Amino acid sequence: VMAVLLLQLNGVQNYLREQGEVYLQKKLHTKVRIGYLRARGWQYLELRNVYVADTANQALFYTGSLKVHYNLLSFISNELRIDKLEWDTLLVNVYRHEGDSSFNYQFAVDAFVSPDATPDTLTPETGTTLQFRLKDISLRKVKVSYADAPRGMNAVITWDSLHIDPDDLLVDDGIYAFRGIALNGLKGFFRQHYIPPVITSAAPPPPPADTNSAALHLLLKKLQISNSSFLYSDDGSGISSSWKIGGLLLRNSNLDQDSTRIQVGELAINNTTGLFMMVPGKDTVPAAPKDTAPSTWQVFATQVNLDRMNMRYDNGGPAPKAAGPDPDYNHLLLTGFSGKIQHIKYSPDSISVALRSLTAKDRSGFTIRKANMDVLFTPHTLALRNFLLQTNKSILRKQIIVTTPSWSGISSHLDQLGIDANLDSVHVALGEW
Repeated sequence: VMAVLLLQLNGVQNYLREQGEVYLQKKLHTKVRIGYLRARGWQYLELRNVYVADTANQALFYTGSLKVHYNLLSFISNELRIDKLEWDTLLVNVYRHEGDSSFNYQFAVDAFVSPDATPDTLTPETGTTLQFRLKDISLRKVKVSYADAPRGMNAVITWDSLHIDPDDLLVDDGIYAFRGIALNGLKGFFRQHYIPPVITSAAPPPPPADTNSAALHLLLKKLQISNSSFLYSDDGSGISSSWKIGGLLLRNSNLDQDSTRIQVGELAINNTTGLFMMVPGKDTVPAAPKDTAPSTWQVFATQVNLDRMNMRYDNGGPAPKAAGPDPDYNHLLLTGFSGKIQHIKYSPDSISVALRSLTAKDRSGFTIRKANMDVLFTPHTLALRNFLLQTNKSILRKQIIVTTPSWSGISSHLDQLGIDANLDSVHVALGEW
């Protein structure tokens, strides 16, 4: 009891902080600073201004403040219990320069991990694995930088605030349930430079399949992303995409790898701008044969709301035309894109959607003023029922059903195409724009 009481004294904790600095610097052979350390019994730990340099004297890790409310006694029942975690001002800097055989953090791994050690959370006393009980996790002012020069990969991600409220984290069963995740002020990019492949006589064998890990079961009651932007580009494929998200809200959704099923309760996206661009890629090596096993994934969504979105598509084709009068399908720019979609059902061979409303305008002037319809697409049918499409000058409504023995061969057998059109009060203008 006396030892526990002594550990609560500021002077004792300052001594432990100083000795911790000395130990880590000797162990890592690099600069380590711990500005502040306070602990209260079995329940609370606070660290401030912790800095670790790599062997090149560059910042590897820094945190301004870390506060953890925990219960160490929970280890008796094989639980890691954290009731609250607040992490402010975090920097992680990982890199590997050209010619380096390992990343800049490898020295820390080598210092603490035995080459023969195998990670295991199994508790010998009980034969059970460690269970995670985490609540109320907040990470603010975070920056993670990753650069892998030999592989041409470069990424940086920052955010203002990330709050995670886990429900159940059952690692053995692959179950990850969250009450809520809220992300604000995300900014980041991922850039994959093209690195010509090294020609070898034979391709390396594929890694063995992991048959021990549990299938993923992800349950999410609420995901909220606001004021965020991200850029992705890949020189090899020529694909790049960037998004600026004003607000994204996802509710009551889950992913089940066992049943290959994704369920979305409600998805709402607003005040968002996106770009998708395709240019000739630098990678001209033929792609490896794809897995011919049929996909069994299914996607179901109850409600999707899109509001005030702007989207640009560029496929790298001929130079863009001057604005108007005809749409340039190689270079589209849609503004004011809004829509309400319900009862989305996707399976590998069919799609059904209830489109309740849709509005959009292309830079050519072509405008969808109003659209709603029930859409069904199968290997043999395209059906538009309860159909209304109103553009600048035209109106189409009621029902169109197109049938074919096979969509893949329709271009060579137009005589097998069947069209059942039941149209009412139709007005078609040739000079749409």
